Amino acid sequence: MACATICSQRPWSGTGVSEPTIRARLERALADRHRAPSTLRVLFEIAGRAVGSVLPEDAELLLRKVPGLTLEDEVLTLQPHCAGDTFAGLAAMALALREAGRAARWRDERLPVMADDGSLLGAVERGCVRALGVRTLSVHLVGETRGGSDAATGCWLQRRSMHKDTDPGMLDNLASGLVGMAEDGRSVEPLAQAMRREAAEEAGLGADALGALTPLGRWRLQAPVREGLMIEDVIVYRALLADDARPHNLDGEVTEFVHLGEAGILERIDAAELTRGATLAQLAWMSWRRDVPPRGD
Repeated sequence: MACATICSQRPWSGTGVSEPTIRARLERALADRHRAPSTLRVLFEIAGRAVGSVLPEDAELLLRKVPGLTLEDEVLTLQPHCAGDTFAGLAAMALALREAGRAARWRDERLPVMADDGSLLGAVERGCVRALGVRTLSVHLVGETRGGSDAATGCWLQRRSMHKDTDPGMLDNLASGLVGMAEDGRSVEPLAQAMRREAAEEAGLGADALGALTPLGRWRLQAPVREGLMIEDVIVYRALLADDARPHNLDGEVTEFVHLGEAGILERIDAAELTRGATLAQLAWMSWRRDVPPRGD
């Protein structure tokens, strides 16, 4: 699956910041997408399809605790007999990790477990996805504003709560979050639906304030984290906010909202104040405005 794409509909040219400046920063951000694990990990497969990786000691733990797992040639495999077995097996793995103190904060929220081609193979507790090295999906919203002055043209960003497990206190896109399971429990939540849900929860913005969502691109990020390994497909949308839209947080995960023009966003990118996902999203938005696609894959 290609995960370094940028969409091609760009309606107007940018102001102030030059195209070479945007391109240089975007290419730098793209080059930093993949950070190797800091320790050796064992491949994790479901029915012969790679879905993640675990630490060797976690592989041994899971092998002892969870029926249906095998460990051969440094590959941990869950071999279900039917689709229900996969969901049950992943649930048992999550509980074993929790009991051993290897899970992050337990959410009682299941996230999809997918093969690299996007096929849904199961679902697992959110607090265990990094320990299992399972790829997650996240949606990110660039909330654009326009007006008759430079001060009115730009984007709203949020500052993440200091209580967040990841990137506490950093500047982030107007709204962002992980894509979960659909209501039927057997399919992935539609991406645009997930984006609108996050915009309502994090920024208090409904459909009237958002209007249409424009997809800007999709990138895969990888990095070792405290809980294990993060592999995440970042899906970015842009919305031109209504003139009277004012974001306000509803879920307690945002400390403030900040309105910045392009120059202000670039200053904060250079100061490493934005998350990696927000850096990519904001640069993709600036590139989209200028018809400057990134080089590379």
